[in-house]
Amino acid sequence: MLEQQEHGQTSHRMQWILAALITVLLLIGCCFASRMQPANEQDLMAQTRLMEVQGEPCEAEVAMLDPEAELVILGDSIMAKEREYRTMASYLMEATGLKVYNAAFGGSCAQKTNREDRSSYHEDSLNLYALQEAICSNDYGVQLADLPNNAYQTGYFARTILGLSRLDFTKVRYLIIEHGTNDCIAGLPLSDPGDPYSVLTFEGAMRLSIEHLQQTYPGMQIILVSPTYCKLTDTKEPFTETDFGYGTVEDFYALEQRLAAEYDLPLIDVLHGAGINEENVKELTEDGLHLNAEGRDLYGTYLGAEVAKLITK
Repeated sequence: MLEQQEHGQTSHRMQWILAALITVLLLIGCCFASRMQPANEQDLMAQTRLMEVQGEPCEAEVAMLDPEAELVILGDSIMAKEREYRTMASYLMEATGLKVYNAAFGGSCAQKTNREDRSSYHEDSLNLYALQEAICSNDYGVQLADLPNNAYQTGYFARTILGLSRLDFTKVRYLIIEHGTNDCIAGLPLSDPGDPYSVLTFEGAMRLSIEHLQQTYPGMQIILVSPTYCKLTDTKEPFTETDFGYGTVEDFYALEQRLAAEYDLPLIDVLHGAGINEENVKELTEDGLHLNAEGRDLYGTYLGAEVAKLITK
């Protein structure tokens, strides 16, 4: 009899513990679902209005008012960082006379950086390999869901995604793809000889993106832009000779040259042609990487002139 009572008490305690665990798991699931709930357009518009009230510039407003941009920029912080004074978009507009939309995101790479497929990683959807999927399907649900928890996000991210969702890419004549700097300095793989389309490499992400964009928007001319010159260490070794793990920036540039030749695409060489080099990189950047006003003027003027040459051919 005593054994039956003890067994009953033990069973009751186990049921209570099980119920408590289920409750905790449900609470965690609810919190996670709430955290992951994608922002909708109304949410983004409200966030955009708040940013405008705070005085932050709204470059995406151009696309909101006129969804027929003729030239779109995809890239990293070299293109994206400055959104107020003498932006890359402004240099391109002045040089070409085209309506330009800057859809570059700081911190982004070409390839997949969430290599372990972690559910808590929210930065990958703005990398080129994922962003081109959204552009080709006109579905930015993943980007919107990731946005609130993106560690790199700054004021322009929400507006830029909203602007992208309103762009009519069938009317876009030129698409600039500027990637490679972050892939290189982050020590990410250049290529995989066994799988040239692996999104875990720079080559694979570029190949996949180029082909998908060309197939979806055959009337859109893709323009590649090389990595830029930067100096992130105090070593005497030039940036072009520094191997960050999977090759030097020259190796990344050489791969882009091969891709440009294979896909018959123009490649603008800012690495060697923009005028930023070992002697002046510290004077032309804020931190060895991000361009200051003088560096941006040098880079933007060169880029604008080179793009203008291409569109007048």
